[in-house]
Amino acid sequence: MIDAEVDSAIDAPPPCTAPTAFGAEASFDVEPGATGLSLALGKLDAGATLDVAIAIGTDVVILHGDGTGVFANPTKLGSVAGQVLIDDFDTDARDDLILVQVGGSKVAIRRQSPAGTFLAEQPLAGPFTNLHRALVGQLDGNVRPDLYIEDDVERRIWTSGALTPGSFLRENTTIGVAGDQLLSIEQIDRAQRDETVLVDGSGNVKLSINSTAAPKTIATGATGRGAAFGKFNGDMFPDLVIATAAGGVLFFQDPANPGTFVMQAGLIPEVTGDSLQVLDVNGDGTDDIITPTRIVLQCPGAPATFTQVEGFNAKQPSLFADVNGNGKPDLLRLEGGTLKVRLQ
Repeated sequence: MIDAEVDSAIDAPPPCTAPTAFGAEASFDVEPGATGLSLALGKLDAGATLDVAIAIGTDVVILHGDGTGVFANPTKLGSVAGQVLIDDFDTDARDDLILVQVGGSKVAIRRQSPAGTFLAEQPLAGPFTNLHRALVGQLDGNVRPDLYIEDDVERRIWTSGALTPGSFLRENTTIGVAGDQLLSIEQIDRAQRDETVLVDGSGNVKLSINSTAAPKTIATGATGRGAAFGKFNGDMFPDLVIATAAGGVLFFQDPANPGTFVMQAGLIPEVTGDSLQVLDVNGDGTDDIITPTRIVLQCPGAPATFTQVEGFNAKQPSLFADVNGNGKPDLLRLEGGTLKVRLQ
């Protein structure tokens, strides 16, 4: 069953699942007059708590977290970037930064030192032309995170170098055609390598198995970048939801043919907008759907049933993560030069 209706009191009792428990929104200054363009979470100093890196175009600012959901002591890195990614790219157990000069021609890594500071930029060799974005994933089957980088010319894999810490090797593998945008890197078929997902200007969602096969269209009609993966039919394989002008459409993955998706009848009326996120927001063991303006909760014990909707501001750029250590995902989003945080 696919159904949804909005009720400001969650649902007339009894609701199908527990509501979320977000508190009031707290604000933390990033940079006066700036516009936050991208954010990512990681351990970015010598402490054990999560910090947030924010790209503002002209610089990257780190706000240091105290483990309770408070972020303070903004630190500028002096690197121009419109997108920031975080992972342990040199496998030394410390988080590093990938900085993408969106609209420019530079992608660089800044590795974290044992003291919790960041070393000088190590630019990738390029060349790059009007950079759009980069994504992180396991693209060559080893344990080091790799990159997919998209610019005006192509979408190309860069694998982590085994011999030189923090280096990347430009691979021959490109994916997609002109007009395709990198959407996400996912583990779809439960094999070793991640899959790459793209979307084009006509709303076609495309999947590249193992991030090397020619992309095949698995869904059509998505609004903008409104597509995401989650578990909606009770099995272990990720399914797909897309946002259309009329509502959300589900595509179940066929476990007998991994990477093949079957469109389901019906709509989830409140799943609209140009971006989607999927995660278990309320801790009931089922994946929920987050649009820019609402959370659509899946009912446990009744796969693909959505009858409980909460109004919510998750406009991009935003992300969910447990920043206060209570096991529940919290919301972090950017609004101008301010970081907004809502804890559960």
